[in-house]
Amino acid sequence: MRAPWRARLLACAALAPGIDATPVFAQQASPEPAPPPAAVTTLDRVQALRPDEEVLDLYTFKNPVTVEPNTFDKAYDPGISPEQMALDPRYGGYVIYGINQGLRHTWKGIKRVTGMRPYEHPAIARPPPLTEEQMRRAVQHGESQAPD
Repeated sequence: MRAPWRARLLACAALAPGIDATPVFAQQASPEPAPPPAAVTTLDRVQALRPDEEVLDLYTFKNPVTVEPNTFDKAYDPGISPEQMALDPRYGGYVIYGINQGLRHTWKGIKRVTGMRPYEHPAIARPPPLTEEQMRRAVQHGESQAPD
């Protein structure tokens, strides 16, 4: 306990010769005020810029090619990962997920056996809305309206 105090006392004693030990007394303030500055200088306007919102990460891969979703992407279902199965409360674990999948496939089978209409109807091709005569007239009208 006493060793740190002794070290401080020795350090103060070693530094004491360099310190001016003359006491300073309070002095009377001068009666005349300091003269005002000759010219007041103003600084130029400074504008702070916001930092970029996107942080550049050199180790992430950004694919330069963007692909539109196609029919395969709409029909493909990769399933869920085991981590999602365990942590996501929507699935409730493998047992509940298996029961729900069984019920869904059973419902699909019941709809097929009883002939119920599916909720999704396949696309049916239909004839164009205009007849050949109407399309010919529309083309002629468009050509007459087009600027030369």
